[in-house]
Amino acid sequence: MDSLLPRNIQRNHKDILNDALNQVAVPLLKEEFLIKSRKHLALKLAFDEYSLILAKRMKVRESRGQATALDRLLIGENIGGKIEFDNDTLLGLNMDLKYVRSQIADWKNLSKEQKEMTYIQLYRLIERVIKQISFKLSEDYFEVETSSEVNFFDGLRWLSANGYLNKDGYSTLNHFRYLRNKVIHEPGTEIQVSSSTLIDVIRETNNILQIAQRNYIEEQSKLE
Repeated sequence: MDSLLPRNIQRNHKDILNDALNQVAVPLLKEEFLIKSRKHLALKLAFDEYSLILAKRMKVRESRGQATALDRLLIGENIGGKIEFDNDTLLGLNMDLKYVRSQIADWKNLSKEQKEMTYIQLYRLIERVIKQISFKLSEDYFEVETSSEVNFFDGLRWLSANGYLNKDGYSTLNHFRYLRNKVIHEPGTEIQVSSSTLIDVIRETNNILQIAQRNYIEEQSKLE
């Protein structure tokens, strides 16, 4: 309203303006809230069903000795007492991980463009996870309100400084971050990456989550 009318006019005609807002804005807001709540419920129900499928897949991976903390995080489990995602986010992240794993399994048959797309898809997933981990574990260190405001590089530095990443792990994830930024900011740069590099990135992210979970269990045992 301030962008439309001076304050003095608003004060002089506040009854008319309030009536107008009640007649126009309030119904629109109610409709928007209703749409949002229905969408949120639909996503929750969809992920509840999808998570059952994911849980079965995870049992298969466990039987092969392949289950990871990353898988548990992405089916909605709380890792380290703090690290978790809402249902709205989990569905997209799981799709990314499923896609990346399928591409890695068929890596030798992929075109250069497909390999680059897989790299970018994994980057989107790992960046989101690292930011969430850093945000949840660091408490007030970053002085931000949401994990999306955490800088990926600063998150990696914090995890390294606080024992969640060793030197090799930090090097792997930071190079992964650096190469993506180089491609984005320097047009014409090509991604030269092997499937083992992508596997290493997933493994290092999983290691961070395992350390976070182990630290949490140790803290709880001390309290008991």
